[in-house]
Amino acid sequence: MGIASIAGYLEERGYRDKIELVDGFYLAKKHGYRESLRMVREKIERDKPFVVGCSVLYTNEGEANEIVRTAKKVGSHVIVGNHGATAAHESYSKLVTAVVRGEGELTTKELLDALFNERELYGIEGITFYDKGKVIVNPDREFEDLNELPPPAFHLLPPTSEYESLLVEESRGCCFKCSFCSIAEMYPNYRLKSPERIRLEVENIVKLGVRSIKLIGELVLLNEDRALKIADIMEEFGCGWKIDGHPALVVKHKKILPILAEKGLKVIEMGVESGNQHSLNVYNKQTTPKMNEEAGNAVLVAGIFPLLDFINFEPYLTMKDLEENIRFIMRHLSLLSKAPSYPLENIFKPWIPIPGTPLFERANREKLVISTEKGNTTSFLKMKNAQHFFIFKDKKVKRVTDLIDYFLKRYGERYYQMLGQIGKEESTLSESPRTTALAIMPAYILCTAYAVVEKDVPGEVIVDWYCQQRLDAIERGEYEGNLSPLPLPAGSWEKIISVFQKLAPSVG
Repeated sequence: MGIASIAGYLEERGYRDKIELVDGFYLAKKHGYRESLRMVREKIERDKPFVVGCSVLYTNEGEANEIVRTAKKVGSHVIVGNHGATAAHESYSKLVTAVVRGEGELTTKELLDALFNERELYGIEGITFYDKGKVIVNPDREFEDLNELPPPAFHLLPPTSEYESLLVEESRGCCFKCSFCSIAEMYPNYRLKSPERIRLEVENIVKLGVRSIKLIGELVLLNEDRALKIADIMEEFGCGWKIDGHPALVVKHKKILPILAEKGLKVIEMGVESGNQHSLNVYNKQTTPKMNEEAGNAVLVAGIFPLLDFINFEPYLTMKDLEENIRFIMRHLSLLSKAPSYPLENIFKPWIPIPGTPLFERANREKLVISTEKGNTTSFLKMKNAQHFFIFKDKKVKRVTDLIDYFLKRYGERYYQMLGQIGKEESTLSESPRTTALAIMPAYILCTAYAVVEKDVPGEVIVDWYCQQRLDAIERGEYEGNLSPLPLPAGSWEKIISVFQKLAPSVG
């Protein structure tokens, strides 16, 4: 959506027919990351564009850096922007022509004007660039009125039939200040689009033949009257819609959730992040485990699907914290198992260190953050495309993640292939026996890893025993049934079972 929004602005201000969009995330979903990156590289090498602009998020830093190198090699100017580039603007400025900080529409237009006319960059607000051995940070740019910006140029993306849904931005910024989040760096203050402006964008999307919409922003539920007006718009156009909601706002305005459901709201994605208070405090989340549960239950009772986001591992996590997280997950396992790809993404999800965020600065001062270039690790904590990973203060937690790594390295590819097959054959929110059997596996792996570390029992053999039998059974179409006995030293199995029953007393 970011590149489409910038393109929409540029088209109305002199750059129509001069812009081409390449949706890397779309290509990656369709062709896989390696093939999609090859396709983008070949296009840059073939077309040799005057300027290549790239959106940098913490999830695509590796690909973004590859695109930057390719563009520079063919002599293109390179511009990067979005959350990842904004948070690390000084370091990125040494790699590219300029970094666009914060909002990109007006800044990118002025930057292109300067590049095409061979003017200096010193007078352009909102950019950081490198000149004569120095990082130049130009003054920040004042924000535009969101209601006056042109609609995103979705017509420059692949056909809308290729997308499950299209996006409408309802706000920028956030009234919460979570320590892990780069939104505050991107937008110091929050702003809301008016219902009238949202209606215009919804109408444009419906004209393209799409009636599934995801509202981008955290603040639909900030104001009840505005939320209800947005719901009326969605009902008017017959749209099914999804939103993001902070648990505190969900609880505060839970009385209107049934009305939103009646008007087509299908999903509320909530960053509950953690089931223990210590980590929630580390994240400055302004919630409690009890509030997280109340929010999830309120959404479910209203007939809306609550898609729960976790950040299950952070540098200060203790084994006691992890126990509380697992208890929270196991209490909600039946809910999590309805979204096939979600448990693996969330239950094992670690904090991603983003430079410029408060948690990064704290952990970095305490030497708990390591640059990917300097670190020699194959841990899942070293995210595939991130520039940094972290280490734990509690070494026993590290041993738990070692077992998660073992599972992912030995069985991850097979597991993902089976998930991919479900994605081709079943709906996104499926409740089939096959989906459930596959979706609960990561939670059982996490429970097992915790149990064997807590009782100091070798864990790899237990992971092998469980994964081999369960994956084989699921492929045969057998979704229930006991596993064959596992030979262990006397007393070891009893120790594991005692911990498992404490973590998940309702599970057999």
